[in-house]
Amino acid sequence: VLQNVRLNHPTLNRVWFEPLQPRVGVIAAGMSHQSVLRALADLGLEREDWEALGLRLIQIGMPWPLEAAQLRSFADGLETVLVVEDKLPFVEAQLKEALYREPRAPWVLGKQDAEGHELLPVSSAVSADDVGRALAQILPAHGAPEELVARMRAAVADRLPARRAGAGGGAAGVRGHRVHRHAVPA
Repeated sequence: VLQNVRLNHPTLNRVWFEPLQPRVGVIAAGMSHQSVLRALADLGLEREDWEALGLRLIQIGMPWPLEAAQLRSFADGLETVLVVEDKLPFVEAQLKEALYREPRAPWVLGKQDAEGHELLPVSSAVSADDVGRALAQILPAHGAPEELVARMRAAVADRLPARRAGAGGGAAGVRGHRVHRHAVPA
């Protein structure tokens, strides 16, 4: 299967946007890629802002099987990767496995933040609002220009519905403990 994809469909899984100095990656599987693009627009972020944030966008068209080498290439040089996918953390688990014991591997976040709090929903489709809240939580911790941080926070406060009860919050865990860094979900 992988050989067929390499030869006949090399753009199924691809870097969709590459900044000059990548810091944060967003890997989105299937229709979640559209949710990411909508979330960026809802946050008021345009391509020049993506560049300033060091935001690498990766579109996954074939989530199984994923090549470990390709996943490592997608994550190369990043500080953090946010995996956006509907329901179960399928791509997230493959990425964590591919990066396990890799030197300088980035944080991998998806269904949970670094402290184990809900970041994206597990039991339903991921909406642009969900992605927008997650990005607004993660991006400020990676040297985002203050003007962009203020714009994202205003967009979340003004346009996005409040988080569901019981969901985790706060940006403190993003740069906190690395205990959860590469644990593959059971």
